[in-house]
Amino acid sequence: MIIRNDQLNHLHERRRRAGFTLMEILIVVAIIVILASLGGVAVMNQYKGSQVSTAILKARSIGSAVKQFYIDNNRYPNDLNELLVKNDVGKGPYLTNQTDILDPWGQTYQYDAGGNQSRANGVLDGSPDVFTTAGDGSGRVIGNWSTK
Repeated sequence: MIIRNDQLNHLHERRRRAGFTLMEILIVVAIIVILASLGGVAVMNQYKGSQVSTAILKARSIGSAVKQFYIDNNRYPNDLNELLVKNDVGKGPYLTNQTDILDPWGQTYQYDAGGNQSRANGVLDGSPDVFTTAGDGSGRVIGNWSTK
């Protein structure tokens, strides 16, 4: 079998174009990095929103435990740590462990038996306030009266 020059050139050209050039690979990698960074920003924003929702739900849960404490003891607890132990007559604990009184940012929830924030936000059942400050730097106060 005789291979002509034009066939040989065609084989060499095909072999050279069989792979991608370095520039093509770099462009594809750059596009992937840009897309990944955009996705990361979106994920972080969703994560921050979920932390706020979690903080509201935990504040309401602690508020419910405070109300149950009041029903059982005819008084509000002095602080949230009282919800973690059994009282003298065997009632409680109203929360299971220390992490139940920590917000999503690792801070301890604050407690105000007077319920000033609840009343100011339209909750008129005499509920005490359970609240925290958002750990995202916004300074937003999140409590058992919050809606979102």
